Amino acid sequence: MHDPEYLTLARFAENLNTTFEVVANDGQTFPVKLAEVSELKRSERTERFSLLFESPLDYFLSQGMYTLQHEQMGTFELFMVPVFKEETCFVYEALFNRLIKQQQ
Repeated sequence: MHDPEYLTLARFAENLNTTFEVVANDGQTFPVKLAEVSELKRSERTERFSLLFESPLDYFLSQGMYTLQHEQMGTFELFMVPVFKEETCFVYEALFNRLIKQQQ
């Protein structure tokens, strides 16, 4: 499992429109697509961004922590919140508000 410092805006932006596997609480896995990466605010010390994932309509995730697996990014956990339902998918959001490691 990756250290949270690994999960940066740049890493997610490199993997926009790719598929991640979500491991649900019951152990079932299913694909979600990283559909949007949005920078919210950046300063010298913090990075704030939002991720939107799209999932098939045949499985709904309630708000909570989930393990995600990705070919390039490996395995990590995210707190995901369902934000709306479209005609073809559910959309989930994960928000990041993280300190940027300072160079010494």
